[in-house]
Amino acid sequence: MMNFLFYLLLFSSVHSFGQRNDNNQNLSKDSIVAVFIVSPEFPGGSGAMVEFIQKNFKHPKILMENKIQGTIWVSCFIEKNGVISEIKIEKGLFDDYDKEAIRVIRLMPKWKPGEDQSGNIKRMKYHIPIKIK
Repeated sequence: MMNFLFYLLLFSSVHSFGQRNDNNQNLSKDSIVAVFIVSPEFPGGSGAMVEFIQKNFKHPKILMENKIQGTIWVSCFIEKNGVISEIKIEKGLFDDYDKEAIRVIRLMPKWKPGEDQSGNIKRMKYHIPIKIK
């Protein structure tokens, strides 16, 4: 049996830009305002997510035989309750691999939801690239 390696990089597509002015002070062009967000997290962290995908991803036989390689870019939302929703292939590899990526993402357990700078739980979008070698 061929040994396949998956490289999974987790990039949060959650970006917050802007300036908050609670004290009605004028912020100059040179003012620096930091916005902190706690990103959603797969139970056990990114290493556990890699293991989960490796364990559950089933390679389509014909694609294995043809040694197909590449990256599948999957986007999804992590809801306030940690459930994954709106799974979408942003950039696919082959239809069978893309369907398998969606199937595996749907199998994932609830995540720890993300928070904004005030500690409020927020729905956040994530991009998950799955590299197949």
